[in-house]
Amino acid sequence: MSKCSKCLTPSDSETHTTLPSVPVWTECEACGVLYESDAAGVPIDSGSISMGGIHEEITRPMVRVMVEKQNARLRKIAEEGGNVYQASTDYLDWLTEVYSASMTDEEKLKFWDLHAQEQEALTRHIQDNTARVEAETAELLKKHESAERTGEQIGMVIGAALLITIVLFLFSKM
Repeated sequence: MSKCSKCLTPSDSETHTTLPSVPVWTECEACGVLYESDAAGVPIDSGSISMGGIHEEITRPMVRVMVEKQNARLRKIAEEGGNVYQASTDYLDWLTEVYSASMTDEEKLKFWDLHAQEQEALTRHIQDNTARVEAETAELLKKHESAERTGEQIGMVIGAALLITIVLFLFSKM
């Protein structure tokens, strides 16, 4: 078993996924550490990675990728029936105690400010999607209720016509 060259997490192989951002950021699939790489996912040893895989220059694209990846992880946990609240607090603990531990106060302030902004942007995006789905659902319910009322009205007309036919039939025999 080998270890990831950036984060030293034991893994069967060094598998990395290139993330869509500029500059190219790659995430170690074993531990989730982000580092700058070339298009093939090969680490760039430019000295931009410090202890714990922290990029010395905190950028919005880097933080956005982190927030999006955490959102994807939380969705997966939710789909599997896991505790997303516990996973979320574990992630925040990791950000505080491990990821940002070697940052200066200025870097921490910048990181947490960008992280909060990106979390807010993602939350608003999710809320917009939820509102859209709720509006579509309400429209479908209105159509269903309208169709149901129309069906009831047709049933009443048929019932009334049947009743009139029976009454006329009975009176015609008298």
